[in-house]
Amino acid sequence: MREPLENVKCSSHGALMPETAAGIAAACGRYWDAAEAHFRIALRYAREFPHKLEEPQIRYWYAKMLIDRNASGDREKARELFSDAITGYRSIGMPLHLEMAKDLAADL
Repeated sequence: MREPLENVKCSSHGALMPETAAGIAAACGRYWDAAEAHFRIALRYAREFPHKLEEPQIRYWYAKMLIDRNASGDREKARELFSDAITGYRSIGMPLHLEMAKDLAADL
């Protein structure tokens, strides 16, 4: 099921990059390894592109997945991702997203 994702790195009509959306979908299905792989790839693409709006979004959803998975070390990694997402949301002026990330991070 990777073929469509290998051909489309960024979408001009959607709110999320395909890899980010795939990570969220995999997390919803509790396919933790697949979700983590998608989020890591999405982060790499967002840095290479660069896609400053997408980077904090990826970090937010990746952190949310880690909280849901709740494996050893996930909470610490989630804190780090939320911290980076908060910095990103602040720098690009996304106050509602900033507050959502701060609320989830506070519960860790």
